[in-house]
Amino acid sequence: MFLVTYLSLASFSEYGGLPIMKIPHMDKAVHFIFYFIGSVLSCFFIRERTAGRTPIRKAMIYTALAMAFFGLLIEFLQYFMTYDRSGEILDFMANLTGIVLGLIVVNLWFSAKSGLKWRY
Repeated sequence: MFLVTYLSLASFSEYGGLPIMKIPHMDKAVHFIFYFIGSVLSCFFIRERTAGRTPIRKAMIYTALAMAFFGLLIEFLQYFMTYDRSGEILDFMANLTGIVLGLIVVNLWFSAKSGLKWRY
């Protein structure tokens, strides 16, 4: 998440900007991927850190709340504190979509017969 924070708030204009790629809405796909991976890893981190004592559903709720707050905070910081970045509601919606689908994947892993063996 440190990398996500840095990439979200750093200015690349002093280095000539980022390479220009003409792929429509590519930034939304990047937001989705970052938050999808972050939500999956966060659930696993919570479960491992608590040695399985935190039920997976509770870990998913903690993850959803923390990741959504983090995404909203980053968008606010981009809007108010950077001069060459802009906070956008569609970026936040891409974040939320990544979080939700990441948690759906975690839920499917835990609910499958041959899935992960952590108890709910």
